[in-house]
Amino acid sequence: MKENQPVPVYPVQYIPNTEDEISLVDIWLTFRKHRKLFLKVAIGVTLLGLIVALIMPKSYDLRTSIEIGTAIRGDTPTPIEAPETVKAKLENSLIPMVIHQLNSAEEDDTIEYKISTTIPKKSALIVLTSKTTTDEETQYKKLHNMVIEAITKDHARIINVLKKNLQTELSLARILLDELIDPATLAALIKEQEKALEEARADLEALSKPEIFGVEIKAAENKIQGEKNGSSPD
Repeated sequence: MKENQPVPVYPVQYIPNTEDEISLVDIWLTFRKHRKLFLKVAIGVTLLGLIVALIMPKSYDLRTSIEIGTAIRGDTPTPIEAPETVKAKLENSLIPMVIHQLNSAEEDDTIEYKISTTIPKKSALIVLTSKTTTDEETQYKKLHNMVIEAITKDHARIINVLKKNLQTELSLARILLDELIDPATLAALIKEQEKALEEARADLEALSKPEIFGVEIKAAENKIQGEKNGSSPD
């Protein structure tokens, strides 16, 4: 055996595995062979989608806008209640109460009623929104109407309080007006004004007399002379 004999090196050749490759031609041939089956499946899926779309009830958003009443306070019309107050009252009191009444009155309580409330920017409106279907449309419209009736009754109560306050103020104003136009009251006011006028005339006449100014001037001179002599006048 010879030492240091070089070992021959052979180039490595890559042989592709054609068994794992699928050519477009094979796919086309397979599709062409089973084209009727593919066509039937496509038509079936399309028909099934149309049937489901026709059978299932359509859903949409039901919206109702509530405008808050206004009252004249001063010279500016202002809402009876702030929109934020009305929104909180609806969410925490009136809407749960109406839903309970509706569920108690109807035998079918499978509907889980939901209403959301929003306030459009810079407005005195409250918008009620419910997601419903054509099958539940009647019930949700009834629910929205009942909520409107509830908030209307609540605001009617507030309006009655405001009316009573205005009626009280009007009654007091009428009493004051009756007192002012009463002859005895007018005579007393006239007599008081005449007395004040006579006093003013007397003061004016006293100020216009020369001797009064002379007395005042003499008193001032005595005071000055007394200060010069170091003693106060008697």
